[in-house]
Amino acid sequence: MAGPVRSLDDLSNKGADLVIACRACGHDRTVAIEQVMAVFFRRRWSTDWSAAHQRFRCRKCGSKDVRLGVDFYGYAVRRQRRPAALAAVPVTLKPGLHPPPPGVSLSEWNRATERERKRLVDRARS
Repeated sequence: MAGPVRSLDDLSNKGADLVIACRACGHDRTVAIEQVMAVFFRRRWSTDWSAAHQRFRCRKCGSKDVRLGVDFYGYAVRRQRRPAALAAVPVTLKPGLHPPPPGVSLSEWNRATERERKRLVDRARS
């Protein structure tokens, strides 16, 4: 059993991350505890759980009505991060196809059937 978390130091010792969820707009974010601890030590803030709770605000709406949670297994961080290799894959023209007309995206052109491509060409001409 993990036991209760009474301070940010406890989170750091247990290797967990901090989940900050806004009660006003519903936005949530997971932050690595090392980043949080670095800011708290640099500014000499108390790492007590109740005192630390007052230091956070929502990045989206600015509300200070936030709930702090614990992510012991890194699930939320894995959910938020996307591999850079997948994000940077360029879209290329499928072999055997002519380039799309101006105004038609390459991904839309590649997905289209022959009949849909004719409609895309007619739409681009008008």
